[in-house]
Amino acid sequence: MKKTEVSKDADLHEIYLAGGCFWGVEEYFSRVPGVTDAVSGYANGRGETTKYELINQTGHAETVHVTYDAKQISLKEILLHYFRIINPTSKNKQGNDVGTQYRTGVYYTDDKDLEEINQVFDEVAKKYDQPLAVEKEALKNFVVAEDYHQDYLKKNPNGYCHINVNQAAYPLSSMPANIPKPSDEELKKRSCHLRSMQSPRKIKQNELFQTATGINLNLVSMWMWQLENLSFHQRTSLSLVVVGLVSPSPSVQMLQLTRKISPTI
Repeated sequence: MKKTEVSKDADLHEIYLAGGCFWGVEEYFSRVPGVTDAVSGYANGRGETTKYELINQTGHAETVHVTYDAKQISLKEILLHYFRIINPTSKNKQGNDVGTQYRTGVYYTDDKDLEEINQVFDEVAKKYDQPLAVEKEALKNFVVAEDYHQDYLKKNPNGYCHINVNQAAYPLSSMPANIPKPSDEELKKRSCHLRSMQSPRKIKQNELFQTATGINLNLVSMWMWQLENLSFHQRTSLSLVVVGLVSPSPSVQMLQLTRKISPTI
């Protein structure tokens, strides 16, 4: 499914994701900003050919070929979206679908991606008591699925889907790991600079807030300046983390914050 027109300067990469029934996985990733293409198919089975009626015999997994623009979304973010919509400890079963064709797996074509894939797997594994049942392998083969499987949920809006595809619009809950933490000296400089620009009334409000909550709003602002170099999903994720700490009405504050940081959003 061709999702968007690709700009000439796009930095295209690919990853193959098996997450149970591919109808929902394809639809989900077709909605993720930065994904330029999502195609349903069958991967890593025995042989270079198969079809839907034979995959339980050929050993292929229902898989979605995801193409994305690395200038808009990172591989880590793609994988965090993926782990959001699967049960990573369930073997050969996702939702109501059972069988080896419904196994989970991340299949890569570039060995350079393996380090980042391993990092995400390690991060996710810490959240579970059971070992992950997600395959992590180089792509061996991929057969594009029949036309009637492509864009299935767009053609059949009430069709079966084991995941909530609307979650594609939700910000990722994991705070980006590549945000550099400012040094103590830089925090002090910026805190003093912010304080110098604040009115005595504002300074007093911040001090009262910190006394009541333990949260230093100036330090929160220190993290906010990092946002301009991040992707949309990273900015939104970090904003929600911070706003969730300091505001009883995050939905309102979130809108104000994202508009202030990125007026084009």
